[in-house]
Amino acid sequence: MSLFSPIFKAIDNNAAAKAAFAGEFDKAFALYARGADINFTRWVDGKDGAEGGVGNIGYAAILRGDTATLEKALDLGLNPDLYSGYRHPLVIFAIMNKQEDAAKLLISRGADVDQFRFQDFLSPLALARIYNMPDVAKMIEAKLNPAQLQAARAADLPQGPKANALNP
Repeated sequence: MSLFSPIFKAIDNNAAAKAAFAGEFDKAFALYARGADINFTRWVDGKDGAEGGVGNIGYAAILRGDTATLEKALDLGLNPDLYSGYRHPLVIFAIMNKQEDAAKLLISRGADVDQFRFQDFLSPLALARIYNMPDVAKMIEAKLNPAQLQAARAADLPQGPKANALNP
């Protein structure tokens, strides 16, 4: 290992995140193949028309509605529970960005639907109901044990008859 390997890896990590947010997913995947950390997150500024934010290829794929890229990243080791200090976990991020297929994919790949809460209050189940994603809500309910389900429902906001139909 070279003395400069950590520096080169940090450069590749930053470049991969930047490429992903610019929609250059092939370039990002090439950098991951070269050794960049697929779970590394960083601030990417939105210059030149690219959408910016904190994240990595997972967040960028969700923002662009690119479930195929998200699936490929998960296949290469992207943590389905990934979150950065400035973004929500991927599953919550997908729900809040109305990316139902991405949320389903993350849940099917083992995303934790119990531990995380949006702003320490709303559960992924509550968010799926708020964003009118009944299939996602059913997937989440199926993953929770009775105590977890009760806690997730307790964190819910009253959403009217539609939500009550999902929450017998």
